Amino acid sequence: MPSQLKPEALAHFQNHWKRFLQSSKPKPSCQRCHRPVSSKHLVSVKKQYSYHSHCLTCYLCCVPLKPNMEVRECNGHVYCSKHYELILSKPDCATCHTAIEPTTRPTKAFGVYFHLEHLKCCQCLRPVDEFANGIVRHKKRIYCRPHFNELYLPKCRGCGKAVEKESVSSSDGKLDGKFHKKCFRCHACQQPFADHTFYVYKNQPYCKHDYHQLNHSLCSKCKAPVEGRCAKTSDGQKFHPQCFQCHDCHQLIQDVYYTDNRNRIFCPNHSVDLQTDKRTTTFFDI
Repeated sequence: MPSQLKPEALAHFQNHWKRFLQSSKPKPSCQRCHRPVSSKHLVSVKKQYSYHSHCLTCYLCCVPLKPNMEVRECNGHVYCSKHYELILSKPDCATCHTAIEPTTRPTKAFGVYFHLEHLKCCQCLRPVDEFANGIVRHKKRIYCRPHFNELYLPKCRGCGKAVEKESVSSSDGKLDGKFHKKCFRCHACQQPFADHTFYVYKNQPYCKHDYHQLNHSLCSKCKAPVEGRCAKTSDGQKFHPQCFQCHDCHQLIQDVYYTDNRNRIFCPNHSVDLQTDKRTTTFFDI
């Protein structure tokens, strides 16, 4: 007698075979990016064209289209309602004065429409498109946005790219040029200025600590920046007045001090038994 599969084993075999047949079917290609589309991300238009859900955008303005809304299609491309009506109306090209057929993608500039090949950047001679690379008219000449930015907009001193929108600059004129907000950082440590306060040294922005380090105005004792009243030794060391103390008794030194061969500072009372040199302190404001 031939052996028979148990009902559980038969059901398992049938499910496995069904999954195998489904996986062996060729996946449809996306009409926009031409890559395979899995069933998880598949959006079908008129049961004829397949799209990834993230590729379902208006062919002209690239606005995302929701799969559950009415998607308008013409010649294999999908459009939002506004540009679908535009395509069907066949507007005239402002250059050649002939109708722009639905099979051709038009471009709009300065309130009129053009065939894409009839509107070119005067620098790169490539077609310009309001939706793709932007259109700028300057001194009666047409530019794509990248070339206009390169030629006429100020450059960020941080990254070297054009500054199109908001920028950061010095209100008192001590720092030249402009920066993108994200590029405005300390030139030394590359940290952003949390409180919007910065210091300028050799025409570069610095945080408080790095500026004083470059300016040699860190306190030789506490290593914090010295601003305002400053005590300066004869060998150029700077101190906060409250940090300029005798090494032994910690008394504040106001004028005369002594140093040993280890560059330690002493008041007159604690320099008697040491081989020290007499020095004079200079006080000034930074």
